[in-house]
Amino acid sequence: MHPFSNHLSMKKIIFILLVFNAVSCQRERPEILLQQAKGCYPRNLDSTYLFLKKIEKPEKLTEEQQARYGLLMTQCQYYNGIRITSDSLVRVSVDYYHTTGDTAKFLQSLFYTGLANAVSGNVDRALLFYRKTDSVASILRDTLMLCQNSRRTSFAYRYLNKNDSAITWHLKALEYYQQLKYTGWIFLWEVATAYEMNEDYDRSLAYFEKVKEMALLYQNNDLFSSVCHEMSRIYEKQQEFGKALEYASLALKYRNNRKDAAVYNLSKGKTFLEMRQGDSARHYLMRAVQNPNRYVATEAYLYLSDLDHMEKNNEKAYYSFLNYRSGLDDAKSGISAKIMQERYQDEKLKNENNELKLAKREREIYVLVLCVVLLVIFVLAYGYYTFEKRRKHEQKEQELKDKTLLVEKENLILKQERELSQLREKAAGLRETLFRKMSVSRKIPSLDHIDKDMEENGQGKIALTEQDWTELTQTVDSMYGGFVVRLKEQFTELNISDIRFCCLVKININMQDLSDIYCISKAGITKKKMRLKKDKLNVRNEHVSLDEFLQNF
Repeated sequence: MHPFSNHLSMKKIIFILLVFNAVSCQRERPEILLQQAKGCYPRNLDSTYLFLKKIEKPEKLTEEQQARYGLLMTQCQYYNGIRITSDSLVRVSVDYYHTTGDTAKFLQSLFYTGLANAVSGNVDRALLFYRKTDSVASILRDTLMLCQNSRRTSFAYRYLNKNDSAITWHLKALEYYQQLKYTGWIFLWEVATAYEMNEDYDRSLAYFEKVKEMALLYQNNDLFSSVCHEMSRIYEKQQEFGKALEYASLALKYRNNRKDAAVYNLSKGKTFLEMRQGDSARHYLMRAVQNPNRYVATEAYLYLSDLDHMEKNNEKAYYSFLNYRSGLDDAKSGISAKIMQERYQDEKLKNENNELKLAKREREIYVLVLCVVLLVIFVLAYGYYTFEKRRKHEQKEQELKDKTLLVEKENLILKQERELSQLREKAAGLRETLFRKMSVSRKIPSLDHIDKDMEENGQGKIALTEQDWTELTQTVDSMYGGFVVRLKEQFTELNISDIRFCCLVKININMQDLSDIYCISKAGITKKKMRLKKDKLNVRNEHVSLDEFLQNF
């Protein structure tokens, strides 16, 4: 075997191994990305979503991986404010975890399926999954999930303007929250607001009174001022203006500085939100979130989320809810901003390290792919070189064959031309003989080959009878393949005199004989030819004479 063949075979083996390695890396990559995404959740939602988006074909994952992917992606979409159009992703998780009996994951899948339907506008379907979530969470005694689910259920009923149901679920959320031993004045506030929307002002004031007591207990002047403002507004609705003035004065009294204005902005924002006056509500709520007090800003973000959701702006709703959740977590855990910042930096550093590792792996894959591409290019170039070499050799052989065939064809053509020339000479001799046998040939010197001197000097007028003309045209028509018939068909403007003149020109009657036949000068014959060519035969080429045209016709 030729040495180059062994070398080429070795390259083919290397190429196959490289391709197999690249394909294997690509198969491992989705699983790695899914693990990295799971490691980032819930501390870094942006990185989680980034890793999940890099999985190009989720449908090719295993069933378990698809379940994890669907749940994580729905969670990221919800908290990152990305528009969710259907619950198809998370429904895969619901079916899988229900089948495998993983009740914790099944519970989360049910809850986020409800959220996915809520943000996509399918509130009735969302309530169906909220009910299923409540049932499973009750069995598992997951109080935190029962609290979250009850709260989202109350918001769904508020969206549907079912205030009685909304109050029921707000109260359940408050009950679960108190079981967790948290001091959730926000939950009390939401219950009070729900009663107010239902025009049950007495119960609303009772819950606002609890919020006020909590504000006094924790010496929170901002919250105290805000709740007094709310109670003042409710008393105003009940037309109890004395009470309204009393609480308005308290609200004003505890407004110590300009920053406390956020409490009033929050109050006004909530009022306008309940009145479905979105622009005014947004104006005051946006002013409230600028307050450094985390309680006011947290509640403002919650109502901004509800406002954006009401206006079907899910992206903004997400970011507002994310800020609300962050503030709520801070209030529950008591973690300072400095510690949160350090944790954020740590997670950011971990994420950057993961991204660097991923980028390094991608560069290795790119180098591997580049090597494969170069190898393929080399193989293709060699194949192309071999093909071109063979093609050029075959082309030269074909050119030699073509030249040989061309020479043979030229010899054949020359032989045919000689034979054709001989045939033409014979045909001309036969035509001459035929013309001489015509009776009219004795009257026309050109046909009878009279002495040249006599032809030039002329012999006077040549008179042709009707029988002579008939014999002449019939003979020309038969000798030249229907010459007369073709003239008549193609040039309908020709009369019998024009046809006869064309026949004389066709058989090469000279100028002198034409002049004697028509009893006009040679110049007259020339003019007659010009008129016939241009007017009747429509020949516009100045370089083609009538004689040439008729000879080739």
